[in-house]
Amino acid sequence: FFRLFNCVSYQTAFYLWLALKAGLMVVLVLVWKRYFLVETWSPIFCLFFLLAYDSALFWDLKSGNMLLVEQGVLWAAFLALMKEKPALFAALIVSISFFKITTLAFLVLLPLSRFDRKWWYFGGALAAFAAVLGIDYLAHPDLFRAFLERVQGVSERAASYNYGLL
Repeated sequence: FFRLFNCVSYQTAFYLWLALKAGLMVVLVLVWKRYFLVETWSPIFCLFFLLAYDSALFWDLKSGNMLLVEQGVLWAAFLALMKEKPALFAALIVSISFFKITTLAFLVLLPLSRFDRKWWYFGGALAAFAAVLGIDYLAHPDLFRAFLERVQGVSERAASYNYGLL
């Protein structure tokens, strides 16, 4: 995904990334307004969206983190689950978990759902995730071991407001 940005100059990549994130921000607000906050929507929500949680959105845009990409895929997954498309939900959750592994925890929504083959979707999603990790291990065993060592020591708390960890 990020290799696409290597094909252009730094300044062009910066503006492409910023445009992508701004577009995702608009799409997120529209999706929330249309599907999730239908009865409770108000214009003040946009202000809340920009300033909430220590202005996390502002710091995300400033740091270049992929929070908005993660949120865009997560809310697309929730919409898929709401529209009773569990396979799409599982695929979206697994795909974004390769960027931030903690999002894999949302797969637990599948067994809690009312779908007929919910355990099949849940097991299939975990198997797909494990298969990609297995391929990664076979392709680069040293990097995979280094990944496992790093995962064991990851702390989600930013001690001095390291906004890159949002």
